[in-house]
Amino acid sequence: MKIIGKNSLSQYISWLLYIVFVYSILLLIYVIIGFTLGICKIKTANTFLYSFYEIWKDYTSPRYYFRFYYPFTNFELAANSIKFQSIFLILLGLIFNVLFYYYCFKAFQSISNEKIFNNKTVKWLNRFAILNLVILLISPLFFLFLFEKFPYQLIPMYLKNILQIVFVYFVIVFLKKGLDLQTENELTI
Repeated sequence: MKIIGKNSLSQYISWLLYIVFVYSILLLIYVIIGFTLGICKIKTANTFLYSFYEIWKDYTSPRYYFRFYYPFTNFELAANSIKFQSIFLILLGLIFNVLFYYYCFKAFQSISNEKIFNNKTVKWLNRFAILNLVILLISPLFFLFLFEKFPYQLIPMYLKNILQIVFVYFVIVFLKKGLDLQTENELTI
């Protein structure tokens, strides 16, 4: 089986990434609906779709809590207290997942062409690296501002992301050099 080109492993991976991308969009919409219904339940005591979203008040404190389940299952998707920090971080993480899988899908889709040295591949890999770099730089700041402490337990994940970004930039430079050589070759013929 070919790795790059039409009917190749990269094309099958791009289809799989497209499915995961669509799933992550649906999951984001599901969580937004859950938070919206939770706020409606707090304001109006409505129990619409209560089997998917649980909202309750801790009577020892003035805080409300939520628990979301994956649709049609008893598996917990997320649970926390309803406060700005938790809602914001959950939504930010889900938005990052949507963008991550979309950029991966587009990068693998552009590699699935017969000409792998093309501007599309460089463009999507560059966007993928920039997204990872932005998340890498912003997420510790969000933890500092929202929770007033640095997440030291996430340092290994940050180091992995730095290595991933460096690797992607090496691949981008390799693809740019290949694209330059390919255009030079086409000009001489």
